[in-house]
Amino acid sequence: MSQEKNDKPFVKTESEFKGSKISLETGKLAIQAGSSVLAKLGDTTVLVTVVSTPTIEETDGFPLRVEYEERFYAGGLIGGSRFTRREGKPSDEAIVSGRLIDHAIRPLFSKDFGNDTQIVVTVLSIDQKHSPVLLGFIATSAAFSLSGLPFDGSIVPLRIHKVNGAIETTLDKENEDSEMDLLVSYLEGGSKVQAIEARGNVVNEEEVLNAVKMGAEESKPLFAFLKDFAEKSGAVPKEYPKAWLTKDLISKFAKESLPVLQKVRADMKEFDRSKWNEAVEKLISDLVEKYNDEYSEFELKLIVGEVEKDMVRDMVLNKKTRFDGRKFDEIRPLSAEVSVLPRVHGSGLFNRGLTQALTVVTLASGAQKLLVQEMDGEKDKRYMHHYNFPPFSTGEVGRIGGANRRAIGHGMLAEKAIVPVLPTEEEFPYAIRVVSEILSSNGSTSMASVCGSSLALMDAGVPIKNHVAGIGVGLFVDPKKENPTIEDFTILTDISGIEDFAGYMDFKMAGTKDGMTAVQMELKVQGIPVDLLDQIFSASITARMKVLDVLNGSISVHRPELSQYAPKIDFIKIDKKYIGQVIGSGGATIKGIMEETSTEIDIDEKEDHAIVSVSGHSDEDIKNAKDRILALVTPVEIGDIFEGTVTRVEGYGAFVEIGPKKEGLVHISEFSYNFMENLDGVVKVGDKMKVKVIGLDNGKISLSKKALDEKPEGYVERERPSSGFNRNSGNRGNFRSGGRSGGFDSRRGRSRY
Repeated sequence: MSQEKNDKPFVKTESEFKGSKISLETGKLAIQAGSSVLAKLGDTTVLVTVVSTPTIEETDGFPLRVEYEERFYAGGLIGGSRFTRREGKPSDEAIVSGRLIDHAIRPLFSKDFGNDTQIVVTVLSIDQKHSPVLLGFIATSAAFSLSGLPFDGSIVPLRIHKVNGAIETTLDKENEDSEMDLLVSYLEGGSKVQAIEARGNVVNEEEVLNAVKMGAEESKPLFAFLKDFAEKSGAVPKEYPKAWLTKDLISKFAKESLPVLQKVRADMKEFDRSKWNEAVEKLISDLVEKYNDEYSEFELKLIVGEVEKDMVRDMVLNKKTRFDGRKFDEIRPLSAEVSVLPRVHGSGLFNRGLTQALTVVTLASGAQKLLVQEMDGEKDKRYMHHYNFPPFSTGEVGRIGGANRRAIGHGMLAEKAIVPVLPTEEEFPYAIRVVSEILSSNGSTSMASVCGSSLALMDAGVPIKNHVAGIGVGLFVDPKKENPTIEDFTILTDISGIEDFAGYMDFKMAGTKDGMTAVQMELKVQGIPVDLLDQIFSASITARMKVLDVLNGSISVHRPELSQYAPKIDFIKIDKKYIGQVIGSGGATIKGIMEETSTEIDIDEKEDHAIVSVSGHSDEDIKNAKDRILALVTPVEIGDIFEGTVTRVEGYGAFVEIGPKKEGLVHISEFSYNFMENLDGVVKVGDKMKVKVIGLDNGKISLSKKALDEKPEGYVERERPSSGFNRNSGNRGNFRSGGRSGGFDSRRGRSRY
């Protein structure tokens, strides 16, 4: 009889960071995974597993996959939809979180390691304070430390944000009210930076740099914490099959291939990418014919790709020239256009060299905002940026389908860059969808999307405060140097596709003329010195100002009017207590207004008020809907004058509707200064009548028609009889007689839709 047991030792390490208890443990959960770590920070808990197996399929890179798995139960929710109460595909936020971890840890593996490796970060519980993403990051580093895989060093992430003017480091969740939010990954005790992801409300770049440097010092306790856990675990390095693509193999083919490529480049007076690609394809074809018994076409493509990289690196580092002949800080030709498409609400076309982004803006009512389900509830997204990268943009044939992880990540980066300059919802009550179509790609298409978005938004008449622009900055360094100094790095402005392919950094910073709105830095080397960031930021800022000049040359101020094809929207700010009255029982009131006025109405509840947005095809429809809503939420006051409709006629007077759910009584004595015995032939149901409010008593409204007429000379007001009607008669409308302040009790309750 077999006895299954867990032979993994249980190890647990605890510490404290910024007043919160943090712990790492292994040996209890997910015992069949290669390695697993359960991490806790406050009440936030994540499980990270690592599994690595020899690669079977051909792949053009290290087959690393990071899956960030959100669970609704972590926040105490069932989630899903009415038809399936389980998690669906990963949210955009989850995809970006997985990419964040992936891009930071990928360069830390040995270059000769090619195993199929998967990290799964599962969020098991969340509190309202601590970030499961940052905790998952720390747990990932810990899991690799005990996996035995060739993973070089611990990595520590920190959130550095500015709230109410104060900058602090934390492992907390993002504070939506923060003026600046940075996620920085540090290496080697904080002396190096591995990755940066940031947003800012137009923040001075010097402040961002100082924040990164402050975080370097603050990260030290977490490095010590990870080191303690690794030492207690006592992991033993494992043997692994070395990747077939070795330096020796690349050198062997370089002797034959490099002279061919160098001659092709030398024969070009100006770099021609299409001719270069043709030459590379011919070289691969020749090698396939010669070595088809030893290597597959796929393998030879990878080998030639590595030879290309070495050629580009040699030109930059040793010959001090760029592959396309530009200076290190030179930007490719720029151009910008607006209104390039008819009928759409706004459009912009941005070109930088062979990179081309067509961006289109669509405006809609607040009802079209995106509803996002998260582990701790739901939220609305008013601004959405979607990025499309079709295969023809690089001259290739490929699959066209839904957005992949790269497209989602690029779209969210561009979205992050633009949000800080958008008008408030009170200023501009529209839902905004922006789509960037990458029509041609040769480097930094995400930043081209930002530039195109800025153009299209201004063209659409969206009152953004300033243009936003961005550009890619690259980095080259000799990989053979073990501890390169700042002087060993070469910075390139506006990297092209081949420079991105061969280089070691993709740095993207977007912003206005006044400061940063978004930053993303990804490396292919194991960290760069913190102090090198000053030069990188400086190069990016200088280039951004040149791009902004081009954008402003196309359109410098938003259009004064929206497109004739955009919906017309107006809004009303109301007290939250009136939301139920506007919606009505089961939504009857708001649906009725929309149907009768051909409009769409959306209510957005804020902390201390509510915004009612009304959209339609004509100003008249919108005005009619607004008037009806205002009638619902505006308190009636003595002296107000209304154009009402008679709803019921009794012997003692007529009831007049002066607004939705608002009805008052015109007593028979208030019809005319002349005595009237009855109302026969004077008024009937459906008649329009102009009346004035003359009395309010516990919700009862007394109206007068004669108060709007000129009083006859010498007229003396007669005292109204003590009883205006027979109490034993039929429907009395709950009218209280006596005095001029008679009225009625509303019989309509108020309920929330």
